[in-house]
Amino acid sequence: MAAPGWYPDPGGGGGERYWDGYEWKALSRGGPTRGGTVWVWIVFAAVPAVVITIVVGVLVWRSSNNTSDAERWTSFPRTVDCSIDRNASVTERELPPALVTEQVKMSHLGGDRLELEIEFATATPDSIGLSWEMLMYNDKSGDKTGVLNIQSPEYGYQWTADASEVGGKGRNPLTSVKTISRNTVAFEVNLEGLNPLLRHGSFEPTVEVWVHSGGTTPESQYPFEVCAW
Repeated sequence: MAAPGWYPDPGGGGGERYWDGYEWKALSRGGPTRGGTVWVWIVFAAVPAVVITIVVGVLVWRSSNNTSDAERWTSFPRTVDCSIDRNASVTERELPPALVTEQVKMSHLGGDRLELEIEFATATPDSIGLSWEMLMYNDKSGDKTGVLNIQSPEYGYQWTADASEVGGKGRNPLTSVKTISRNTVAFEVNLEGLNPLLRHGSFEPTVEVWVHSGGTTPESQYPFEVCAW
């Protein structure tokens, strides 16, 4: 009887098997790798690769989002001209020349803050006793989805902004209104979180200006003006 130890595999499989002094044990070393061992190594090799793929994917996704956020404001500041919409369906009368909107200047103030400077021909509507509102949306198809509505004071109330259509229900994104001159007024709006407005393709907002007659009906007695990119 041979002493316990490692000996050439008597089964001829290559490698060595352990002899305990009485019988051959299942223990073996060297020789061909067993199938189970192969799968173990495959799993251990595959797991890091999967983890690396996921991590790289997340980093690429975050990088593309950050790039998108940064590129959103690359076209600002921007000045857009305005024109009267002659196809308006509401009851209208001729817009007084003094109230024709000349242009809208858009400036990025940092973060998701935007300044809109509205310049009229001679006077702002409220300076001559009329109320007016401004609609801003970011939809090139023209169906006005995701509208931010800013209204001038009526009956002693302050300027108000309705962001319910752009995910800001109950929130006032209008942070300030300042009169620059008799014919120019500037608005600062915080668009953070208003995704239907910000995330609809590229950020190229269209502004509409509606002049009312002291809050009376019909909704507007003047054609509205469109200030588009």
